Amino acid sequence: MPTFGSRCSRTESRSPLQEMACTREAWADWIECDNEYAAGDRAAVEAGALDHLSTIAVRLRRR
Repeated sequence: MPTFGSRCSRTESRSPLQEMACTREAWADWIECDNEYAAGDRAAVEAGALDHLSTIAVRLRRR
């Protein structure tokens, strides 16, 4: 997995990036809500965009 912004200051540490298991559930909730942006995303999701998307978690800790 690529690292993004791998440098942290001396007072911070970052755990490895991880893919979250909630991507499909989060998008399903999003496209069901009454929001003009969600309505626009619905067509992309229905066309298979979720096969190319992921949700990542980054944990940053101050020392």
